[in-house]
Amino acid sequence: TIEPTQGGTGITTYAKGDTLFASDVNVLSKLPITNFLGAQLVASNQGVPVWSQTAGGPEIITLVDDDFCYYSSSANVPYPWYYVSNGGSGTSFENGTPTPGHPGVKTLSTGTDANGEQAMVHGASVESTNGNVILGGGAHQINWVINLPALSTVSDEYAIWFGLGSGLQAYLTHPGDYAVVFRYQRTTSTNWQGITRSGGSQTIASGGSNVAVATGWNTFSIVINANATSVSFYINNTLIGTSASNIPTSASNPISLGLVIQSSAGSNPKNVDIDLSQWFHQLTTSRF
Repeated sequence: TIEPTQGGTGITTYAKGDTLFASDVNVLSKLPITNFLGAQLVASNQGVPVWSQTAGGPEIITLVDDDFCYYSSSANVPYPWYYVSNGGSGTSFENGTPTPGHPGVKTLSTGTDANGEQAMVHGASVESTNGNVILGGGAHQINWVINLPALSTVSDEYAIWFGLGSGLQAYLTHPGDYAVVFRYQRTTSTNWQGITRSGGSQTIASGGSNVAVATGWNTFSIVINANATSVSFYINNTLIGTSASNIPTSASNPISLGLVIQSSAGSNPKNVDIDLSQWFHQLTTSRF
C-alpha cells in the first residue's frame, strides 16, 4: 500500500459508504456509513467527523428519551410509564444501581413466584392493548440500554421482550399480535432474536450476525424504514437481522413502547436493569 505521506491512503479495502478522514497528522482513517435515523456527518468529537442524530435535517420527533435519572418505586409511578406486575410475590420496579457510564437505572423484577411477571409500557392503558402509534409516515428508531444480571436456565426460566407491541403489558400474551421487538426466550434460542408480528403471524429477522445472549450491559436498536416495509435489529451496532414481512401497520391496532420480563420456572427473582429508553420518529413530510 502507498502511505498517506506518499500520496496514498494506506488502506486497501473499503465498504460502500465509507468516508475517508484525517484522524491525526499524516494518518487517514475510514468512517463507516451509519444505519441510524436522521444521522448527519459532523465534526464534533475532538475535531474528527462523527455521525450525529441531532445535527438538523428533516423533522425528527423525540417520542421518548429517558435516562431514568429520577426516584421511583412501586408506590411512586413516574407517568407516562406504567409499571404493571402479575402473579408474583415481590414483583417490583425499583431504582437500580447506577455505575459510571450508566446513570439512572431502573430494575424490574419478577419476584419469587414461578410465574411472576413485571412490565413497563409508555403512555398506554394498564392491562390494555391500546397503543399510541401507527408505523409508516416516516422512519422510526428505538434504542434501549439493558443489563441482564443472570441468564435463563431450566431451573430458573424466564423470557423478555422489548420494543413496540400491543402486548407488552402484564396479564397479556407477549409481545401481542402486533409487535416489533427483541426477544430472549431460551427455550426457543440462546441468541437474541428480532421479531415482527402482524395479526398474530410472526417473522424472525434474518440475514445478520448471531449474537448470543450474555449478562452485562448491551445497546439495542430497532430501525424501521419510512414506509414500514423493512425493520432492522442491531445489538451494539451489529446487525442481527432484518425483517420485511409481518410488520404491524394496521390503523386499527396501534402499538406502544414497552418491556416485559416473565418467569416460567423457579423461585429466584429474574431481574432486568434498564439504563436508557429512546424512541425517535423522522416524519416523511415535515409539519412545519
